[in-house]
Amino acid sequence: MSFLSGNISNMRLPCSIAAQKAAEVESGTEEGSIISTIGIAVSILVNISILTIGVILGGSVLSKIPAEVVEKLNLILPALFGSVFGQVFYKIKN
Repeated sequence: MSFLSGNISNMRLPCSIAAQKAAEVESGTEEGSIISTIGIAVSILVNISILTIGVILGGSVLSKIPAEVVEKLNLILPALFGSVFGQVFYKIKN
């Protein structure tokens, strides 16, 4: 589950540890593995629900913004990539 959803070290592992501490079970035991799996599953469900709410709200906000502004927002991602690549090329050159 963790490998499919990603962000293991920042989100899934702390949720696993917190679930084991809350249930007061030892890591490495069968109970610890079950509680850890439940903690990871709950963190994935919470993450997906928050992302779903964000996408729905973001879509409604973008539908209310004028078309000219939305066209300009579409240029943000290429600008970010350009700045990152510029820094990489600058470091390679020096």
